[in-house]
Amino acid sequence: MWSRVDNQEVGLEAAILERVRNSSLVKWFRADNVAGLKRTAEVAASTRVHGSIECC
Repeated sequence: MWSRVDNQEVGLEAAILERVRNSSLVKWFRADNVAGLKRTAEVAASTRVHGSIECC
């Protein structure tokens, strides 16, 4: 059986992980990642249409 201390430790660890998962740093990274994926898709589409990638 689980002891009370172990349950408290597991609960604390779960709370910490949830807080980190919901932090603004993680949200910023996800937002940046989504934009990065969009830019990659746009470059791929540009390559198909124009035959080459134009820089800047």
